[in-house]
Amino acid sequence: MKTLKNKIIVAFIALGLAAGGYYFFAKPKQHKHVYYGDVSFDVYAESDKTHMILFERQKREKQKSLQKLTYIRFDENMNESRHELNIDFNEEIISKRTNDIQIAAYKNNIAILWEVKGTGFKNRGPIRSAYSTDGGKSWLKGQNPVDTNSMAGQAFFDIVSDSRGIFHITWLDTRDEVKGLRYAYSKDKGNTWSKNVTVDKASCFCCWNVIKANKENEIFILYRNEKPRDMAFIKVNLNAETDDVAYDFMGHVDKFNWGFEGCPHVGAGFSFDDNNRIHAVTWTGEKDVSGVYYQNSNDKGKSFTEAEKMGTSFASNPDVAVNGKEVVVVWDQIKNEKKVVMTSVSKDAGKTWSKPVIISDENTMSMYAKVIFTNQKYHVFYSEKTGHDFKYKKYELNNRLNAYKKSVKEVK
Repeated sequence: MKTLKNKIIVAFIALGLAAGGYYFFAKPKQHKHVYYGDVSFDVYAESDKTHMILFERQKREKQKSLQKLTYIRFDENMNESRHELNIDFNEEIISKRTNDIQIAAYKNNIAILWEVKGTGFKNRGPIRSAYSTDGGKSWLKGQNPVDTNSMAGQAFFDIVSDSRGIFHITWLDTRDEVKGLRYAYSKDKGNTWSKNVTVDKASCFCCWNVIKANKENEIFILYRNEKPRDMAFIKVNLNAETDDVAYDFMGHVDKFNWGFEGCPHVGAGFSFDDNNRIHAVTWTGEKDVSGVYYQNSNDKGKSFTEAEKMGTSFASNPDVAVNGKEVVVVWDQIKNEKKVVMTSVSKDAGKTWSKPVIISDENTMSMYAKVIFTNQKYHVFYSEKTGHDFKYKKYELNNRLNAYKKSVKEVK
């Protein structure tokens, strides 16, 4: 009996680690975690440049921690220029990995979002925003996209710009005592925001969401549904002339029918190819099939190909980037009691896949990878974690992925 009990405990610990190592169960204790270093970041790729927002927290003796937001712009050779945000921060920023600060850009117009301490669960609070119209050289405070004036949690947001220069945001907040998925847009470069639209009145309450626009300026939101706890797509159409918003529930991606009442703190990723095909990567904790999966859809999310498992049952936190028929998936996975960042590549639009390889230091805890394609190259951004200290890392894959850098090791 004791042996069986120990096995059950180990199984729950393993599943929690696979989900990211955070509060996995339905009624978690409110532990206080303070992280330092490169606490949170986001990257946003345009055709010829890459934008990054970095939140740093520095520990100081007998003083409040120093917090800093820095905009980083990478040119076509990934050389960087940095501009610290010239904004007076009189509120404590609580953004962190899995609930990251966010950035989107359209030419020289850039909008960023972050979360500050409030009255919600685990001190979650309202969204704060800033925008730039000169390529990140100077910044102005923007309006909170949330129209409730609440100081409770407004979290797990994402932002994108379409080809018209309209910014779109999605996030989770609680209204009428129910956590739901919201949407808003900005037609003035991120200064002010539209009336909020509830696109799903009940959702999972602590998994990050992803919002992207296709070539037709249709907006797609990938999020974790309430019942079942599978990933699902919402399609939003904004009529820019009338400001009318229409939305449709497209259905679930990874139809595992996961019946779970807690929150795994794991989102997903997706990307469009040149033909508007959706390439999606998701994670499930469903018994016997837990792990990361790849699927694609050629009918705007109405149906998806059969789920292809990436990595082991300990894989988590996936993302994907696409160039033509070339698809690159990244995720983190437990190996020798540490997390490593891994990648696999398909040259035929997801029909076949290369053997997964490790691209991070195997001796360091590495996680939460994002992959982008810009200037004919793939770049992977991820976090290294030592204790409570984070450091962001950048890794370049060669543009055609015929070979990896010599430091890459095959998984045994």
